[in-house]
Amino acid sequence: MSRALGLIVFFISFGLSAQTNQPKVLHFVTDIFPGLVEDLGHGRVCGLAPYLTKAAAEAIGYGYEMEVLPLPRALKFMKSKAKDGIISIYKTAEREKFLNFTSQPFHVDALQVFSREGETIPWNSKMESLQPYRIGVMQGWYYTDRFKNLNEKDPRYRFEWVPLRESGFKMLRAKRIDVLISNDRILRGFYQSEKRNPDSKPDIVPLEPPLEHKGVYIGFAKSVPLEVVKAFDQALLQLLKDPKIKKVQESPASLCPHSEG
Repeated sequence: MSRALGLIVFFISFGLSAQTNQPKVLHFVTDIFPGLVEDLGHGRVCGLAPYLTKAAAEAIGYGYEMEVLPLPRALKFMKSKAKDGIISIYKTAEREKFLNFTSQPFHVDALQVFSREGETIPWNSKMESLQPYRIGVMQGWYYTDRFKNLNEKDPRYRFEWVPLRESGFKMLRAKRIDVLISNDRILRGFYQSEKRNPDSKPDIVPLEPPLEHKGVYIGFAKSVPLEVVKAFDQALLQLLKDPKIKKVQESPASLCPHSEG
């Protein structure tokens, strides 16, 4: 082999070796979701979602980085493939156009209609029963096709769009709306932010039955190789079989040291 050819082979081999030895990191983005992703401040998060995401990434030999952004901006990052993954979101047909989701949700939310304690709202699991009332709906949330009138701002309903999650419960308490469509995780976060005595009687209550149940997923940009997504998914499924994780799923915020600011 000539000296020139030998140098070429050396540099190619060196380049491949250097590329192989580079640390592999998956870059995730998330919003704050009470009970699943809690803000510890200084760019740090805790909760069931980051715990599982970090553990599954490390199980397949990847590092893990997380950036907190408002959900609409986070989704824009994912559409532009600026990040590898997004955690704690609902799966919709529109989002599946630019995301590959894990095969199973890591948590299931009960979407419920909330009212003030002591008030009688004739809820029968059909939206029509709420037509006479002012209905608080979370801005940016997507509800299933069964309740597509929530997404399309059906004029038959008196919708009030709530810009921030916990502000809906403030509006409900102040009687600016009659009912609110949300979930119990956000109500717990609202009470927690008030440093409310957990033994005190709640002034906001869910109406039964729930509106619907929605799975919470992790999604990956289409630019992430499918073999990586599949390997992550398998690692996540194994984690979800762990009895300790099943117990944490019942109280996902238990992974957070709430004494920290």
